[in-house]
Amino acid sequence: MFDFILDLLFREQCLECKKVDVPVCVDCILRAEPAVEPTNMETWSAFAFHDPIIRRSIQKLKYYRGRRFVEPLAVALYDRSIEVISEKRLLWGLGPGEVLLCIPVPLSPKRQRNRGYNQAELLTRAYASEDQMSFRVIDTVLYKTRETASQVSLKDRASRLRNMDGTFEIKNTEVIIDKCCILFDDVTTTGATLEACRRALLDAGARHVFALTVAH
Repeated sequence: MFDFILDLLFREQCLECKKVDVPVCVDCILRAEPAVEPTNMETWSAFAFHDPIIRRSIQKLKYYRGRRFVEPLAVALYDRSIEVISEKRLLWGLGPGEVLLCIPVPLSPKRQRNRGYNQAELLTRAYASEDQMSFRVIDTVLYKTRETASQVSLKDRASRLRNMDGTFEIKNTEVIIDKCCILFDDVTTTGATLEACRRALLDAGARHVFALTVAH
């Protein structure tokens, strides 16, 4: 109700171009600085996190209940990544009728309760909806089993890897055996979280696991 009243009093505007009734324009996002080429070939990010429009959009989504930022961020990620995904399909030998499993990086139960949603899951679903014939969202396989220190508070990769050790668990293993999967998250820094998720999925029988994020 509070959000509804605010919308009545102050019309929403794009963070960049000030177009009304949108939180941010897809076209404005697509003009953001691209991420640098990754050193890890199993992770790909679309935009540089330090670009102001990317940083502000993700912060609104994660910390200010800005769910309306999901759609433009996911559409922009799809636009930037579809060529990369097409190359992966060819490399993995997937036929035109074979779907890729889209798996969001999970939050711990406590953090998801506090936030009210998992932004990675929302992004995954919005991304997959851009091409429902090619992608299928799976959120019943990968789970975060314990609360960890915020990765933001840990500055080096070794500390972040230790922080993630033994954090993720696989259920319903039969869903991913011999399947090609795409992991989704909003941001990656050192890649420790994505690597822990990727390793858990591969150990459980996934054939290939590639990670996509909005920003790095």
